[in-house]
Amino acid sequence: MHRRIGQALLAAALAGTALLVPASSSEARESTSTRTGTSSHPLYWIAYEQPFTSDSPLTEAQWDADISWVSHNLKPYGYTMASTDGWIEGGTQTDAHGYVLKYNDSWTKTWSGVKDQLDSAGLDMGVYYNPLWVTPAAVADPAKTVVGRPDLKVSDIVTPGDRFLGNPDKPLYWADVTKPGTKEYVQGYVNYFKHIGVKFLRIDFLSWYESATAVGAPAGSVAHGADNYATALRWIEEAAGPDLEVSLVMPNLYDHAATEVKYGDLMRIDEDVFGGGWDHVSGRRQTWQPGWSQWANQFLGFTGFSDVGGRGAMTLDGDFTRLNTFPDTPIGDAGKRTEISLLTMAGAPIAVADTNTTGDGQLAYYQNREILALKQEGFTGKPVYRSAAPYEPATDGQEATGSRDTERWTGQTADGDWVVALFNRDDTRTRTLSLDLSAEAGLTDGGDARDLWTHTDLGHLTSVTATLAPHDVKLVRIKPTGPTADAFTTTYQAEVATWRDGARFDNNHAGYSGTGFVDKLEAASAGSNVVFAVDAPEAGSYDLGIRYAAGGGTSTVHWSAQNLAGAQQSAGTASLPGTADWNTWATGHQQVTLTRGVNLLTVRRDAADTGAINLDSVTLDNRDPVANGGFESGDLSGWSEWHGSAPQYGVDSYDVADGQYKLYFYDPARPVRQSTHQTLSLPAGTYTVRAKAKLQSLAGNPVTTARLELTPGGAPTTTSPITPGAAYQDVTGTVTLDTAGTLDLGFYLDAGPGTSLQLDDVTVTRG
Repeated sequence: MHRRIGQALLAAALAGTALLVPASSSEARESTSTRTGTSSHPLYWIAYEQPFTSDSPLTEAQWDADISWVSHNLKPYGYTMASTDGWIEGGTQTDAHGYVLKYNDSWTKTWSGVKDQLDSAGLDMGVYYNPLWVTPAAVADPAKTVVGRPDLKVSDIVTPGDRFLGNPDKPLYWADVTKPGTKEYVQGYVNYFKHIGVKFLRIDFLSWYESATAVGAPAGSVAHGADNYATALRWIEEAAGPDLEVSLVMPNLYDHAATEVKYGDLMRIDEDVFGGGWDHVSGRRQTWQPGWSQWANQFLGFTGFSDVGGRGAMTLDGDFTRLNTFPDTPIGDAGKRTEISLLTMAGAPIAVADTNTTGDGQLAYYQNREILALKQEGFTGKPVYRSAAPYEPATDGQEATGSRDTERWTGQTADGDWVVALFNRDDTRTRTLSLDLSAEAGLTDGGDARDLWTHTDLGHLTSVTATLAPHDVKLVRIKPTGPTADAFTTTYQAEVATWRDGARFDNNHAGYSGTGFVDKLEAASAGSNVVFAVDAPEAGSYDLGIRYAAGGGTSTVHWSAQNLAGAQQSAGTASLPGTADWNTWATGHQQVTLTRGVNLLTVRRDAADTGAINLDSVTLDNRDPVANGGFESGDLSGWSEWHGSAPQYGVDSYDVADGQYKLYFYDPARPVRQSTHQTLSLPAGTYTVRAKAKLQSLAGNPVTTARLELTPGGAPTTTSPITPGAAYQDVTGTVTLDTAGTLDLGFYLDAGPGTSLQLDDVTVTRG
């Protein structure tokens, strides 16, 4: 079978109409790949170009030369995998269960030999193969049995005439999922590759299997139907587990990819690269069709499916890059920058298909470390959304609705920086494009900007504006700065986060920040959720601010935080008071525990929740308002003290609860009357003060008073007693500020001589 089908075949359009669903409501696959954001292999090389240009299988000598080139020129820049590609019918030698042993019978290396080669090169192994394929040689051999089913021959799981007809000389069979033993065969194939050590499985021609009417499907193809297609993908996903990446190629993406989102890590959203160049990036068919390939070029495919991609969800796959196919002219160089930038903004892998004979002149584009850092972090952006209307038109053969801007993209990194891309898709005109950082990113004061292609600092910007030649791009990273910027807080906009299981963009109410908000966090879309990738500079507790509107009354949502390994760090339920209407916004606060580094923070509307909200943004605040709460300055800086006849306090390093220092009150000879206080300025909210305290009467004298004292501005003092004990204990107190104001917190001891009070780790948290 030919890995890529002739462009003339794919140019034919499907007829008919389709019912559009603007956002998939299917639960996303949970895997290492989806949590990573741009797949587990955001940068890799694939053996496509030589087979495509020669229309023949890859030679082993070409593979070996290319692996050496990749190892020397791409691996040092973070390209971590090499993958085989198609033209695989020449691999007919199989094991006892019909699983092919090598890419091609002419190769000396088996799959295991390729794995050893890539291990030596420090590269992961990817394989192009569909577990639903059955080789004719295995069908013809009665000794080949289904794995785990010695009572069934491999020939028992196929139907005569149900062939994959990509190559009439060696037509592979499709496995029939309705037959006994097919599940064992398909899952066994996946496990076969996993056992070899394959990390990435690229599964092609799925539309032909599902519908048989997809563009390019040969005459006589058998339609297995949506249910059997979903069954096959479910089997594959189960066998893959969380660590083998499942890449779905040539899917129909019916119902806005509802099936693929559940079972895949990556999915193709445009036609094959074929001859590459600007044609692949932007030039091909500008209209939509209801089956494969719904969109023909990268710009439209990424834009059309941007609502189902992102961190914690599907990685959108724009097929491979062949930068050598662009002309060596200014417009060609601009196109190369644009393709790399678009793949970066869409969170798609940069899958290099240039080879050791065609790629040397393209390395500067593949080796841009500032852009590669975004790929390796898992950054994914979105086009600017103009409305909640579907991007797909109502009927086949029409252009997109224009509800999203293909030429202006934004997104946020996990540390809160913004990335903005402006693209000029025009073929002949120089044009000026702009994006207002306050109105369209929620950055009231703008930020300090850096051009990621010229590697120059642009100074402080409140908007990004660029005059661009045809096919060119402006790619800028922006760190929020200005009078209202706060080094302790980071705000993440919901409209550039990941929307899952029914959540979607909207802007039909006023008062939001940025370009919009996320709605459908309601009973009718139970399970809908928004995922934010957030970076915690240190492990610990953070204030989580949820900015929302709840015009229907008090509502609840669940929230949770996971690390990238999928381990839950904290979770809870937020009760959010109703707002006056849907144009009025409020902020609710929760306390969330995060691990150091990137966490996935999810706000979810579960079936058990009540009401409904629109979600504008979340803000993380890692600031502890207490100055010198651990006394790590080695003195009482930040605190005031009061004493009776003489000071009876000190800061030392003996018997600390944490860190290097503690505060103590003590006098061996006289009664102890000592206090220390600190006044904080805080916004309205409920606050909990915590401290570590150890109270001991070393001489046996009575303790009159030992307590934590909390005094909100203008309100009575509340106290929490400190009781004697041989070890540090937790002492806590809670107060509520109805409006922004001050909170005076302090500790007081009134006791006989020889009484010791030790204090450490004083913190204040909101929520």
